[in-house]
Amino acid sequence: MWIPSSDTGVDLDWFFLGIRSDHWIHAILFSPFMFFCFQIFEKKHFLIHFFLGISLACFLESSHYFIPYRSFSIFDFFANLCGIIVGSTFYLKKRIE
Repeated sequence: MWIPSSDTGVDLDWFFLGIRSDHWIHAILFSPFMFFCFQIFEKKHFLIHFFLGISLACFLESSHYFIPYRSFSIFDFFANLCGIIVGSTFYLKKRIE
């Protein structure tokens, strides 16, 4: 199913650097989640936190199959993964400094 952009509040016709606006929102929301996840929990388990973030992204996007008027999008999932990678990279950069 498809939701018209006027009902969601997100303009799906707006692109930045060739990427649709809602994909930017997905990435922007997952980046700080991963950064703070690493800050809050034990720091020596980087891969566990990283894969938990990927699992959360997969779960949240897969749950759209069961929500009326929502649909799974592999591109949304990839945007979530980009956010996870960016947040993890910021954490690693801060940890190295």
